[in-house]
Amino acid sequence: MTHRSRGSARTALTRAAFVTAPLLILAYGVIRLTDPDHGPGPVWTAGHLALAAAMLLFVPVFARLWALARQGAGRAGRIGAGAATLLGPAVGVAAGPTAVR
Repeated sequence: MTHRSRGSARTALTRAAFVTAPLLILAYGVIRLTDPDHGPGPVWTAGHLALAAAMLLFVPVFARLWALARQGAGRAGRIGAGAATLLGPAVGVAAGPTAVR
């Protein structure tokens, strides 16, 4: 039996999230484009579950990008990058309820 440290498990999750989160966003877009009803129903729900999972998986992605920015950018660069990174999900969450037809 192997013992993995918490850091290696976190690294594995982050690596997986870098690939999986964008793929889930792509899945959401494809599902929404192929949904004949474009409204609440099983297909709509599946698309939005993919979107919600992607948003959750972007958290470790953002955390890793923030750590990388701390190593190479000045304070203004980190603040700008962090604000730009969080702006997309914030707008998506805020516009979500109003975007439903």
